[in-house]
This record gives sequence, structure tokens and C-alpha cells, in this order.
Amino acid sequence: ANKQMEDIRLTAVSSIPSSGNILDSLLGEIPSGNGMFSANDYLNYSGLKEIVVTVTWNDNGAKSVVLRTLIGSGGFNPQ
Repeated sequence: ANKQMEDIRLTAVSSIPSSGNILDSLLGEIPSGNGMFSANDYLNYSGLKEIVVTVTWNDNGAKSVVLRTLIGSGGFNPQ
């Protein structure tokens, strides 16, 4: 989940797709590992998106981790 979030942060806001699957070989190392992300416009703020990354797995029951962040059109660390 962290790796996917960092990859998205390196992408220009205008180029981030609205959703997608996480394609990482490490997901195969956890039982029934799966991952996805979404990027949606944030409330009424132009150029601001909320990014949600979710990784799920099954280890004696369904488990998940969800990471959220906001990214603006000025970049993660605008100069």
C-alpha cells in the first residue's frame, strides 16, 4: 500500500487515473492478496484529489489496510 501511494505521489495530478488495480508481485506473497486505488476530486477544491489505496488479504478472516492522502496540482512538495 505504501509503495503504491508513493508511486501515485510521483505522478502529475492530471495524469492519475480515477481507479486501478495494484500490480505488485509482493501481493502474491500474502494469502489472497489484492490491491486497488481510487483518485477522486476532493470536495469543492479545484486541482485537489483524495487518493485511497486499499490492500486486502485473508489470514483466518478478511483483513485490509487503507491509506488515504490528498494531492494537489501544485505537486506533493511544490517549490
